[in-house]
Amino acid sequence: MFNKKCGRNRESEWRKAFLGVVSSVCLLFSGILCVSCADIFQPKLDIDSGSSKAMLKDFITNPNAPVVLTAPAQIWVDKAVSTSKISISWSKVYGADYYRIYRSFAPIVSGKSTPPAEDTYELLASVYGTTYTDDKIILDTGNDPDKKGYMYTEFFRHYYYKVVGVLAGTEEEGPMSSAGNGYLLAPVTSIKASTGTSSETITVSWDAVVGAARYKVYRSTEEDGTGASTLASVTRPGFIDNIAPANQGIEYYYYVRSVNNSNQESVDSPLAMGFALKEGAAPAPKEVTASKNAFGDKIRVEWEAVPGNGVTYAVYRNSTSSSQLVQVNSASPGDTFVEDSSVNPNEQYVYYVQSITGGGTEDEVKSSFSSDVLSSGEVAELSLEVPHTGYLLSPPRNPLAVAVMESDGSAYTKITFDPPLGGDDSFTYEMEYSVSGEEGSFDALSISYTQTDNGGFEAIDTANSTGFYRFRSKKAGNTLSGYSEIIETSPLPVTRVSYRKLGGANVTPNANEIYPVEISWETVTGAKGYMVYRSTEKDKGFKPISGKVSELSFTDASLTVVGTVYYYKVLSLNSKDVGAFAEQSGMVSCYGWLSPRGFFRTMEKTTLSSQKKLTLMNKANNMDKLGKESINGKISGSLSYNASVAGLGAEIFMHYTNYCDFLSTTGNPQMILDGDTNTVSNMSANGTMNGTVTVTGMYRGTVNYGNIKIVSGAAGGGHYSVTVQDDDGKNVIVSGDVTYKGE
Repeated sequence: MFNKKCGRNRESEWRKAFLGVVSSVCLLFSGILCVSCADIFQPKLDIDSGSSKAMLKDFITNPNAPVVLTAPAQIWVDKAVSTSKISISWSKVYGADYYRIYRSFAPIVSGKSTPPAEDTYELLASVYGTTYTDDKIILDTGNDPDKKGYMYTEFFRHYYYKVVGVLAGTEEEGPMSSAGNGYLLAPVTSIKASTGTSSETITVSWDAVVGAARYKVYRSTEEDGTGASTLASVTRPGFIDNIAPANQGIEYYYYVRSVNNSNQESVDSPLAMGFALKEGAAPAPKEVTASKNAFGDKIRVEWEAVPGNGVTYAVYRNSTSSSQLVQVNSASPGDTFVEDSSVNPNEQYVYYVQSITGGGTEDEVKSSFSSDVLSSGEVAELSLEVPHTGYLLSPPRNPLAVAVMESDGSAYTKITFDPPLGGDDSFTYEMEYSVSGEEGSFDALSISYTQTDNGGFEAIDTANSTGFYRFRSKKAGNTLSGYSEIIETSPLPVTRVSYRKLGGANVTPNANEIYPVEISWETVTGAKGYMVYRSTEKDKGFKPISGKVSELSFTDASLTVVGTVYYYKVLSLNSKDVGAFAEQSGMVSCYGWLSPRGFFRTMEKTTLSSQKKLTLMNKANNMDKLGKESINGKISGSLSYNASVAGLGAEIFMHYTNYCDFLSTTGNPQMILDGDTNTVSNMSANGTMNGTVTVTGMYRGTVNYGNIKIVSGAAGGGHYSVTVQDDDGKNVIVSGDVTYKGE
């Protein structure tokens, strides 16, 4: 038996209050009682446990008619207000009990972003008010957070928010608001400081930050930026630091913070090293070049010698991953090259050389940096063609190996990879295979590869469907790159997914009164675990709802919205928790049964919707409510209404025929109603309800009204007997009692 207190039932109270009016009218007609109409229509009726009162006229006007939620009319989102959180607010939605906030994001490119796809929005929070502060923007420091020069990707995103109103109980969502976007106060990027271009000043430059009202400039003599002092506060990007003669040649490290109108300061920019040229400095080196694809383990940097005795050189670099200048090596007198082995594959490095005279003495003088100005006079950008840009002979990029099953049951591995940085038609590629992985030995894999339309490469290994691969690039002259990362085959896709709806006396529904479903699948050879994905759309929007599971089933108890069909896929994972969906991936769609209480609530949504359409029931004059009429369902069927005086009492007959007002997310009827919800009362306004409604469609079952009592025209006790059925019409729960009044 299911017996839960669920407060006042809206449909029954309206109906019973109305019958109390009709019965009282009967008394007038019979001459038994002579009172004014005001005496009849204005008394307070006890409609619950004795503590809740309501005016009868309130029920006459049917205040509990279904609420139709609308989308929030406006949404406001902070822009550059804080460095760690974004506040949003929105217009109130009439009838909404609370709100759900959804979030997505998109990268900022040239100050703009492309709105993200609808299926990328994820539920962020549920709140009762019309404001929310998103402090769940986790800042990714990347490297050491105490090191100056680290950058946060979160600062270079537009965050998009949508808000939807929700009805408590049914958990029905209204339409979503339009998207509002905001962003954090970003730090300064691309900061540069002049290196010996002047003997009197150091010019510090940077790009403008959207939302910044001014900028604070800091300077330190330490390479890590510690001990910095504030130099200036400026309203536009750029600052000239005047250097006294005694400080010429000193290397300073600058960083900048953006500041908004609320005096909030951003995190530090990267560091920029700069200095003023000291009198007597040697010329800067010229014709600096860096090797490209020449070596698999180093980059060779060369330059022309600077005239003079005892001249040494310092070599600096920055890269595509860091704009901060770092000294990587030095050269002895007479040497005009260095080799840099502290570099990563598939990354560009830009080198600058500085000549030094009197090194290691009090008379040490450093030149300006080698120029990044080409012979044409144009400033060189970071690109493969710039002479002082170098990179390793690197292995292929983005290697991937996925097991694929053919229709005949045979399996093979599909291998894809992209050419390395600077790769051209003279490159070839070697592939090696291992059964046991990183600890085992690799053997050469003699298979061919072909170039694809997008410029990448594809190979098919018909001999193996599980295992490990690594790759090398080979340049003309038999120069080899280092090996790529070792990748493991993504297992065969899960092709058979099934479900089982859970319910009955031994299963607990969730807070939304929906029973869980169990998703199960068949084992996949080579899989080291599985992850379950779910979407409300068949072809997109799948997101993981489980962690890595080793079993062959997962119970989803997080079903939230009545009338929603969910789609499930299962991803098989390798030992590195990597997998890939394929065309053969299995998918199943299902939804959970409703508990008796949830079943009745969902049916009540339809009955209230139907009553709202009735003309007679919603008349202002009570005597006008008597009579017959029939209305049609929004989707199908009809409801017939007949309210009449019967003897010294009153009767209301309501009959549903194939009646439906609401569809599921797949366009099928949620509930189709057939049957009666009748009420009979005597002249004392006491009586009973009777009738049974049979429900088919997405949800199946019956609701019996035979145990509902009416006392003095009010809800007087009893319960609805609810039977929940499965998709085949077999009973899941029989006669679950749903009460509307505390006992």
